[in-house]
Amino acid sequence: QPYGFTSNPPAGSEGLLLALGGRSDRAMLIGVEHPAFRPKGGPGGYQAIYDQFGSEVSLVQSNIRIKHATSVSIQAGPTTVTIDSAVMTVSGPVQFNGPSVRHNSKNIGDTHT
Repeated sequence: QPYGFTSNPPAGSEGLLLALGGRSDRAMLIGVEHPAFRPKGGPGGYQAIYDQFGSEVSLVQSNIRIKHATSVSIQAGPTTVTIDSAVMTVSGPVQFNGPSVRHNSKNIGDTHT
């Protein structure tokens, strides 16, 4: 597998078996995929990482898409996550679980509704 990437393909996946030096004890499977789960219909230049459950991270033209049926989690540890955007749109309820909420550098805490 390419450095920094790992996967465990589902049963029924297909790939190319190579035997290095013609030796069966040095066999490796490359280019593994499962046609039933591969995203289809992407435009030219489209790239994606996907799984059998419908999760997908894709690069489409000038967009990065993260798609999953139930949740997307960003785990950054004791780090700051910054979103620098002209407009940020959130659909659905928003919940903040922290000691403070700031707007224009002012702590609006739990007084903002």
